[in-house]
Amino acid sequence: GPAAMALTPRPRNFTSNEGWKFGRGVATMFHTVTNGSPGTGMSAFGAMKPEDRFAVVHYVRTMMADTPADKPEDVATLQKELGTAPKPRITVEKAMDKVSQEWAAGHPEK
Repeated sequence: GPAAMALTPRPRNFTSNEGWKFGRGVATMFHTVTNGSPGTGMSAFGAMKPEDRFAVVHYVRTMMADTPADKPEDVATLQKELGTAPKPRITVEKAMDKVSQEWAAGHPEK
């Protein structure tokens, strides 16, 4: 809006690939939304739920002319920041087979 002209530095042009202070990756953008950007008008929004912060990041990424791919190191950084790690997943069939094997091991036929 009109007030943007008075801000120093001026607000970001989300469609430009240039000038991203902390980078355009998911992890760096999530960090910026969470902690803000010192010396700019970008406030910290760490009180927002992580899901809402991710929604903001992904919305901003829809405006980018060239969205960078998520990198494994971005995911690792996010996991460290959020204190979570993805839980290993297996198919239902493998889970059922595992349960059957464990049950059979504990209940041998006589």
